[in-house]
Amino acid sequence: MLRFKKNTQNTIDTSEQSTEKGESIGRIQVAADQLKGIVEQLKHAADALSVTSSSSQSSVSEFKVHTGRTADDTSQVNEQMQRIQNSAQKILSIVTGVQKDSEQTYQDLILSLKAVDTLEKTMNAILNGHRELISQMNELVEHSKKSIKSLN
Repeated sequence: MLRFKKNTQNTIDTSEQSTEKGESIGRIQVAADQLKGIVEQLKHAADALSVTSSSSQSSVSEFKVHTGRTADDTSQVNEQMQRIQNSAQKILSIVTGVQKDSEQTYQDLILSLKAVDTLEKTMNAILNGHRELISQMNELVEHSKKSIKSLN
């Protein structure tokens, strides 16, 4: 019976070892499955990060292009503003010249008006003198006619 006990003990030990091995294998399998899940999550995260990185690179590239265009547009606007400023200065110079000419013309016009007024007074004086001369000549003619009639 001793032998039987020993065999039974070996069988129990072997059975326990098999159970422990099975549990260990099960734990290993669970850990492997969990590790596979983590690896799969890491793959998804890496893919998402890659997509985000590509999108960011694309956005940065577009930003660089837009920034370049903005710089070009700003440069063109600056050039146009410089042209406008130069034109405005030319216009101001011309307007200032016209204003000075207008002031001189006004002064000349005032002098001309005074000269015309003086001329008008002189012409009126001449006209009045002419009328008086005509009147005197008419009187002289009338007087001459009377004298000729009386002589006749």
